[in-house]
Amino acid sequence: MSDTSGSSDSHVRLILNIWFTFQIIGGHFLTPLLLITFLFSKAKRDATLFSLGVTLVLSSICNCLLLYTNQYLGPEPNKVLCIFQAACFGASAPMLSVATMALVWQIRSRVKMKAVEWLSLIIVAPYITFVAFLIVITVLGSRRPDTVTRARRKFYCSIESRVISLISIAFTSTAALLATGFTVTLCFQICRFLRIVHQTRRGQIPILPLATRFIIFMMYLFFAFGSSLWSIRDRQTFIRDIYASTFGIAYFIVFGTQRDVLQAWHLCRKDTSRTKFSTDTGAQTIDGSRVLQLDISLDHADPVSGVGTPHAPFLPTYSAYTPTH
Repeated sequence: MSDTSGSSDSHVRLILNIWFTFQIIGGHFLTPLLLITFLFSKAKRDATLFSLGVTLVLSSICNCLLLYTNQYLGPEPNKVLCIFQAACFGASAPMLSVATMALVWQIRSRVKMKAVEWLSLIIVAPYITFVAFLIVITVLGSRRPDTVTRARRKFYCSIESRVISLISIAFTSTAALLATGFTVTLCFQICRFLRIVHQTRRGQIPILPLATRFIIFMMYLFFAFGSSLWSIRDRQTFIRDIYASTFGIAYFIVFGTQRDVLQAWHLCRKDTSRTKFSTDTGAQTIDGSRVLQLDISLDHADPVSGVGTPHAPFLPTYSAYTPTH
């Protein structure tokens, strides 16, 4: 019996070490590094993409509260700390789902050349969601502290509340389905324009690399939602938690390997080639190394034609770069 117990403890310790390692690497180092790069370098990004990174960092910090206080193994942690972490964890999934939905809505609107209304509200919506769930779960946990424990999930404290579970699942699933729907329509629109470009053999879609990266990231998150559904069926599985702990790493790999980011870190030689595009307002010189930039500009929404590329007046302009004069 003692051998079985010791083997089980070793297994749990190994899983915990893997989980905390992913949390710290992705949420404490890589994602903050990328956010600092977005802030203080020329590799600027859209506010919704930046906000998604912030929510990943915040979620990672919440998940590591027991590690900070060295209460992730052994006896049950301090009840106040346990209730607070349970509330933070319960609020993280809705926050991330809203942040993801805000990002896909922003990209989809920019691809369709529509100005995003209520942009400020879209940016702060994830944090409003986080605070709302945090308050509700904290109140319920304080009233019924016996329902809050670390033993249930091993990685973190959680609250046993059918009402909270149903509300959280319904809210997160709705936001995830909306984000998935927006992504699917984005894919169809990109395919449509690719077909037009292929048939006419003229025009170009500079935003395509960005859209491809975003779709890859959404596919990664989609598998996370699938693992979450599986964990509802099998509460003993660690798949969901281990997979979710890699979100920060995935965010860094997908959005941190773009040319202008690598140039900011001096890991990529700067492309001195520059392509000229003509617009109705005159000639603009575009730095080709910034085509992947997410800071999509609507200032030049006129049809454009590149040097050596026949003019395609029916194709919209996707200005996924910043003009340099």
